[in-house]
Amino acid sequence: MAGCNSYVTTYTIGSANQLYFDYPSTTKAYCGDSIMKTEHEFIDALIQVVRYEMSEVDSKPILVMFNQSGEVVLTFASELPTNNIFLPAIMR
Repeated sequence: MAGCNSYVTTYTIGSANQLYFDYPSTTKAYCGDSIMKTEHEFIDALIQVVRYEMSEVDSKPILVMFNQSGEVVLTFASELPTNNIFLPAIMR
């Protein structure tokens, strides 16, 4: 789920940790302006991803995704680390 809508996409994994997502198909429910903004930001970040790294913060695995410029665009963790410096603003 991205906000209150569901989405589906395909991805391609290449060599050297390359990762690409196709533009997702989503349901079209209106969820309120704030949630809709977050959904759009998430999808915009997802389609920018070109590379990923597995990392560790506070002994917890972290999946970090980067755009073409090497900027962190998405970060996923099973639980938030106490030091969240790796988390982009959308995830804080």
